[in-house]
Amino acid sequence: MSAATRYVTGFTNSTDFPTTGGALQTALGGGACAGTPCNDAFVVKLDLTGSTLLYGTYLGGTGSDVGLGIAVDTAGNAHVTGGTFSTNFPTTAGSAQPAAAGGREAFVAKLNPLGSALVVLRPSSAARVTTWGTRSP
Repeated sequence: MSAATRYVTGFTNSTDFPTTGGALQTALGGGACAGTPCNDAFVVKLDLTGSTLLYGTYLGGTGSDVGLGIAVDTAGNAHVTGGTFSTNFPTTAGSAQPAAAGGREAFVAKLNPLGSALVVLRPSSAARVTTWGTRSP
């Protein structure tokens, strides 16, 4: 990983969020939440100054999805945590929970250094975590 990069995660319901060619997800996942488009999580990688977008991608399905935390490993993979209400949130082969169990679920996603593919994605309702990181009863 280059020390000259910055990573950001969060959420948006903008249909013109800046994504890059070859990104994992270049369009908002869709769906309506209370009459407005649902949120998708996003991940962006910027140069050190924040003036150059190295990659930008949505991460989500048709429900409301939020990115809440991000860390980057030495190989440049972005590890994103968050929450999802999407029943079609993207998963990978071998996920701990490849299908949604219903309600709000936590996720951990690992994006490759180009932001073009999921390396690992593990949504899990078993964690019983709310999207704000507090434990549910």
